[in-house]
Amino acid sequence: MCAISHLLPSLLNHSNGELMAYEITEDCISCGMCADECPSDAIKQDGILYRIDQELCTECGTCEETCPRKTVVKTEREAS
Repeated sequence: MCAISHLLPSLLNHSNGELMAYEITEDCISCGMCADECPSDAIKQDGILYRIDQELCTECGTCEETCPRKTVVKTEREAS
């Protein structure tokens, strides 16, 4: 079984077959609030910016709600 198969139900938007993911844009000010509040510990500092580990992210939306600059955005990617 695939190592991330347990995450597919939360990543797959069943209505249109696209993968959903949160990403942090380059406008991030590196305050760390998203990482501090992430319940799945999926956000880590990478250089001066923060990145979301898609394998750990549960799509709860806490990061998006917490970000003071609204630099956490939900993106759609086609399923391969």
